[in-house]
Amino acid sequence: LLPSSPKWQSAHAHHLWLEPQRTNFAANPSFSNYTTVSAVNYPTHWRSNATLTESSGAGSVSATVGTVIESNFFPVVGEWLSISFLVKVSAATTFTFGAVLFDDTHTKPTFLAAGTTTVASSQTFTQVQGLLKIPGGVSQMCFRLQVTEGSSTLLLDDVLLDPHESQYEYFDG
Repeated sequence: LLPSSPKWQSAHAHHLWLEPQRTNFAANPSFSNYTTVSAVNYPTHWRSNATLTESSGAGSVSATVGTVIESNFFPVVGEWLSISFLVKVSAATTFTFGAVLFDDTHTKPTFLAAGTTTVASSQTFTQVQGLLKIPGGVSQMCFRLQVTEGSSTLLLDDVLLDPHESQYEYFDG
């Protein structure tokens, strides 16, 4: 039996709050929050071994082989991670994407690839999706995109890191 409604609540109804059904663990998924230094916008919650800036509402980097872009760290919730993002390149570029996994000690990071994709030069964004089954013993992770072939200006936008096995459309959650 459920307890009765509080007397002060005129509707005499019970309220129930459930855990969110969807969560986007990318702290700045559309690169809209940034710090401006000398007229250059640097996105918050993202890091790269190349200069990563905000450009027209997307993350922008001059990508060459070995360029890495990583998100903020986030906790492991469940056994799945659904990855989705938009990418636009100025020349054909191949990249691997997935998650860097950390145990409680943070001493042995492991990269788990969700896929490798080649995107041709385009004027529009291409949606890329992947799904990871997270092994046991992992406490935190971060999204990683690494360029493996080509050289171009790479724009990254609408990153969705959802702890769910279904592939849904992007939402800015």
